Amino acid sequence: MTVGDLGFSANHDHAPRVSVVLPVYNGEKYLAEAIESVLTQTFVDFELIVVDDGSIDDSPNILLKYQDIDPRVRVVVRENKGLPATLNDSIDMARGEWIVRMDQDDICSPERLACQYEYMQQHPDVVVLGSAANFMDAEGHVLCTYLPPVDDDALRRIFPSSPFIHPSVIFRKDNYCRAGKYPEKMKWGGEDVVFFGRLAGFGKLHNLRKALVNYRLVPGSMSRKPPVFRKMLIDIVASEIAGKPATDQQLLLLQQESTKIDKSQALFDYHFEMAKLCIWSGRSRENAMRYLAKCLVFRPVLVKVIFMGLLALMPHNWTRAVFFRLKGRHYE
Repeated sequence: MTVGDLGFSANHDHAPRVSVVLPVYNGEKYLAEAIESVLTQTFVDFELIVVDDGSIDDSPNILLKYQDIDPRVRVVVRENKGLPATLNDSIDMARGEWIVRMDQDDICSPERLACQYEYMQQHPDVVVLGSAANFMDAEGHVLCTYLPPVDDDALRRIFPSSPFIHPSVIFRKDNYCRAGKYPEKMKWGGEDVVFFGRLAGFGKLHNLRKALVNYRLVPGSMSRKPPVFRKMLIDIVASEIAGKPATDQQLLLLQQESTKIDKSQALFDYHFEMAKLCIWSGRSRENAMRYLAKCLVFRPVLVKVIFMGLLALMPHNWTRAVFFRLKGRHYE
């Protein structure tokens, strides 16, 4: 597919205050909904930069229809380079002082840009601002609200895991340049955590308690990769943040481990995670049992599924309190 700026209809005489960057790869199923949630923001002084990273589905055609709808939309279609490179290409194009991340399958609340822009204007010492998020399943059903830690000290203690929901963040473009951009060699995950770790050297980190993003959880997403892969990735991220670059051998082993995913196991893991979110949040016992039933389709009669089913029958306040004590995470 030819590289080209297909939607370069923005007004070049006026640099927007905010640039929303949305990387796309085979995102046809949810893409229109994600874009519409950006275009209907109450804050209007922004541009939306969408880089298609070599999609082989209908994503480019979906994107093309937006080129004449709104002059703030800029679309680039090019060959596949991976997510970190796509993020860097998008931000390098940005004309705004502020960069807002967005994903192809998530949904922004209408006031997201207004809330985050106003907060960053009032808190110049903050270098990265994220938010709480409504977690939804692949079909768009909201399962719970994740309330992450908010203050700088608590967020720094989370490293080398991510202190932010990546598509919820806003940061300054000049700090992006100072931090050395996203590490493009980390194509299999962790690029965001390394980037945040570097940005943390320039100021404070913060999360808003308000859920400004509906974050879609889908089968095979990074957080549900096998334990061996996750351990390797965390070790590499920790080394990168500490200024010790990962070796080619480490990255090769990580790439190889990323391919060792059994499809049925991935689907089991997905439904099991969805059940846990329903149980920990106390929002829907019925949904929890529905997801656990789907788990048994892929892995019949597992002890942990039965155990989670028993937890689903416990008082919601009790299960939520136990989870917070064990994991330090708060869901509503």
